[in-house]
Amino acid sequence: MRLATILLYLSLIGCTAPPQTPTSNDPVITANIVVSSENLHHYWTPIATPYPSFPYSARSIDKATCVNIAFIIGQDGRVHNPTVIKVPPNTSKRFQKAALKAIKKFTYQPAATNSAKEKVITHLVFSFYQPLDDHSNKKTQTIVDEIAKLCLPDPPKHTLN
Repeated sequence: MRLATILLYLSLIGCTAPPQTPTSNDPVITANIVVSSENLHHYWTPIATPYPSFPYSARSIDKATCVNIAFIIGQDGRVHNPTVIKVPPNTSKRFQKAALKAIKKFTYQPAATNSAKEKVITHLVFSFYQPLDDHSNKKTQTIVDEIAKLCLPDPPKHTLN
């Protein structure tokens, strides 16, 4: 059942990064409900969502990138089994580590429509951009929005018979 759930989710989002093995401190948690980040509020409401720090060793790089992370929100409202599922080519592992470190600190409370505290599989895209020159806030936001599109899930591939 767990394998079928994971394969269904990966087919829905288009996986490009190799799956990561959970650490011994993070027991394998499974969920049967796949929820897009846009519809997550129907199940869980964020309490704490610290944004990842721009990796210090990469601050001199005038490059924008993104990291898409899939994870399960357990009945305890904590993030379980976070996995990097998509990054642009040539993205430094430092950005992936920063995003994983941040997502592990996220906490949620059940939405009013989720009194049973159903576990869900979802994903979130983190954008990283550290301009070396002074961009206007509007221009910076435009750049960040464009970069985030690189990490959006691929549309499901359908075949016609």
